[in-house]
Amino acid sequence: GFLQKGFSHCFLAFKYANNPNISSPLVVGDVAISSKENLQFTPMLKSPMYPNNYYIGLEAITIGNASAVTQVPSSLREFDSQGNGGLLIDSGTTYTHLPEPFYSNLLSVLESVISYPRAKEMETKTSFDLCYLVPHTMNNTITNQEDLLFPPITFHFLNNVSLALPQGNHFYAMGAPVNSSVVK
Repeated sequence: GFLQKGFSHCFLAFKYANNPNISSPLVVGDVAISSKENLQFTPMLKSPMYPNNYYIGLEAITIGNASAVTQVPSSLREFDSQGNGGLLIDSGTTYTHLPEPFYSNLLSVLESVISYPRAKEMETKTSFDLCYLVPHTMNNTITNQEDLLFPPITFHFLNNVSLALPQGNHFYAMGAPVNSSVVK
C-alpha cells in the first residue's frame, strides 16, 4: 500500500473458519489494482511510532439503519502529533478490539436496537458482552445464523469504503446444552 501498488485481503465470514475448501485470499500488487471494479480500497496510514505495522482509518460504524451511525474517535482515523492513533490491522487475531469509552458506547447503541431478552447468565459464563435469548425455529434448533434477526453492523473506512459484517461475525448462535429440555 505504501508503494502505491495495493493489496487486497478478502475477509471471509466466521462460519467458514473451519472449512478447508474455502480460503481467505490475499492479492498483492498489480493484480489487486487491476481488480478495482470488484474490490474496495482504503488508504494505509503510516505510523511514525510503528512503521512496520499496518493501519487504516475508521470513520464510523453503522448499526441497523443509517440513523444509528456512531462516529469514532479521531484517534481511529488518524495519528496525533505523538504518533498515536489509527486502526491496527492484525490478521492474527479473531476479534476486533476498540478503545474505551467508544466500545461501551457502541454496545449501548447495539443493545438499544435489539429486542431479544438478554441472557446475562450466558454473558457471565462466556465473558461475551451481549448475549440474547432468541426464539427457536420449528424444530427447536437454530439451523442458520442468518435466520437470526440482529441489526447489521457496517464499518466505514477512509476513502468512502464500507464493510458490512456478515451476521455470523458479530453474533454467534449457541444452542441449548445437550442434556437440557426445551419448553414450547
